[in-house]
Amino acid sequence: MQLNNIKTRKLIPLTISGGIIVSAFAFSYGSLDGSVIDNVISSSSISNIIQHTDDKIYSHFSVKSRFDQRFTAWKKNTMFMSFAEQIVNDKNFQDIVSMGEDVVPFILEEITREPSPLVWSLNLIFNKTISNNPATTIEQACKLWVKMLS
Repeated sequence: MQLNNIKTRKLIPLTISGGIIVSAFAFSYGSLDGSVIDNVISSSSISNIIQHTDDKIYSHFSVKSRFDQRFTAWKKNTMFMSFAEQIVNDKNFQDIVSMGEDVVPFILEEITREPSPLVWSLNLIFNKTISNNPATTIEQACKLWVKMLS
């Protein structure tokens, strides 16, 4: 494939580079004379590896997109709420929690950038609180979760 076709076909560069990396490992050379060892990866194996990699990438972007949509809607819906119960009972917050550990990196990214009640979702996902001190602020809880999970 010519590299100038990448833009016109809108191919994901990661897919192409993944294919190149997999292709590089398709052949193993046993000695300096270039004789090939018998454990050559078949083209169907390469195809399976690429497909599995593409599925993981797609899944990651799908979860990220879903998280971003719910997070934006949750912030909009709860920006003027002051009661924790209202904030965590918002449908979008509940959807974020229901995505489980898949969204933890995105939550950490958000609470690192800007501490928020979103940190409470980690309590629900991991079924534990980060501090037993009732005076812990949201900002402190965010820092504690980030430290623990990073």
